[in-house]
Amino acid sequence: MISSQHQMLKNSLQEPLSLLGNIFKLEAQENKRSFMEKLHLPILVEIDENGLYIVSCPLFKGCHSWGETIDEAMKNISEVVDMCLEETEIGSFNTFVGFRELEVVHNAKATCD
Repeated sequence: MISSQHQMLKNSLQEPLSLLGNIFKLEAQENKRSFMEKLHLPILVEIDENGLYIVSCPLFKGCHSWGETIDEAMKNISEVVDMCLEETEIGSFNTFVGFRELEVVHNAKATCD
């Protein structure tokens, strides 16, 4: 299927050099899209003492955001992840290993028998 931009460029015979430049730009954009890679990133979600959703992506240092709803927080962390991706090479992410649970005893009082 030919896009309307391609059809417009084909049909127009005015300014051939300008049109040729536009064709190359359009093809470069299409080629760029074909090399995009989908990444599935872990996001940690917490609720703070004020009821705000705190979100973090452990693959990037300092990649945190928040929102009043989970949807707002996820939208915000998506924008932060985009910024992190611009500054980080694909192979140099932190390695996310997983979650572990740690048991601690809090306010334990020693008893003497």
